[in-house]
This record gives sequence, C-alpha cells and structure tokens, in this order.
Amino acid sequence: PTAATASAKPRASILIAVDSQDRVFMDHREIDIRAVRANTERALAENPDGAVVVVADLDSSTGVAIQVMDGCRMAGAPNVSLAAALPEGQ
Repeated sequence: PTAATASAKPRASILIAVDSQDRVFMDHREIDIRAVRANTERALAENPDGAVVVVADLDSSTGVAIQVMDGCRMAGAPNVSLAAALPEGQ
C-alpha cells in the first residue's frame, strides 16, 4: 500500500510478510500466525537491535496484520513498523 506519510527506514533486519490470502511468511517460509511471537523472539536473540517490518499485501486482512504486529511486540521487539510506499510523484 501507499501512504503520504511513509518514511524511509534503514534496511530492516526482520521482515514478516502477510500475503493476499492472509498467510504469514518469515525467512522465506510460511509460518502459523501463532508462531510469530516465537519466531520473532528467536530473530531478536540473534539480532537484539533488529527492527521488525511487517509487509502486508494490499488485499490482506487488517486484523491479520495487527495480530502479527502484536506478536512481534509481545516478543519484545522495540520497533515494529508496517511497510508502505510513498505515492508516485512524492
């Protein structure tokens, strides 16, 4: 999705994707949404300063993206963002 208030971030170290069928992916593999917290905890143990970015498909459910973000926060991620692109021309 695009957002007029989107801002550039340094390369994220932990990416979690939600596709248009609400499937969740991390490290190029599908994970159960209930495993987001455990997987994020493991990733943060390897990189404690890692920023988490949730990349949600435009057609994904908002509720699933929120569940993913909540799982990341419960895992102790200090910085969880939702990816967005600037509209064309900005």
